[in-house]
Amino acid sequence: MIREHLSETPQETAQRRAVVPGMAHFAGSGPRGSTCAQCDFQMTTKKAGESLCAKVAASKRVPFPSSSPACNKFAEVRRG
Repeated sequence: MIREHLSETPQETAQRRAVVPGMAHFAGSGPRGSTCAQCDFQMTTKKAGESLCAKVAASKRVPFPSSSPACNKFAEVRRG
């Protein structure tokens, strides 16, 4: 049956549910335990707890929670 080929694993279901508009890729597809607030591509907004992602085209950027699980574009913040 075609339905068998369209099923998803529990991990895929969790990733799909964690999708946040404004992120460069699926939430949770990055390093385990890391968040957008820890990413070098994170740009802060005027509202506390919100981020913008520098990996997303400027015209497509929308604020999302900084606490979102990191995506696979995650780059650890470089400390000077």
